[in-house]
Amino acid sequence: MHTIFQKFFLFIIICFIITIIYYNIPDNHFGGNISNNNKFFNCFYYSIISGSTLGFGDIYPKSNLTKLIVLCQVFFLFFIIAY
Repeated sequence: MHTIFQKFFLFIIICFIITIIYYNIPDNHFGGNISNNNKFFNCFYYSIISGSTLGFGDIYPKSNLTKLIVLCQVFFLFFIIAY
């Protein structure tokens, strides 16, 4: 059984990897304000908010590609947390 620290560490690692993917996707695939001066921070913020299923709505997926990535991220993180 994994400890809470291991699960948290995996959560952050996965969100960081997904952040890199989001960072390389063109801005027009997102709604909201993802493309200001701190794009990497905004992508990391979006990854954490989506992964934790809070979903404030200030940044949201507009294309099927970004919706698919968000779905995979949330499914994978649910699997990690449940295991």
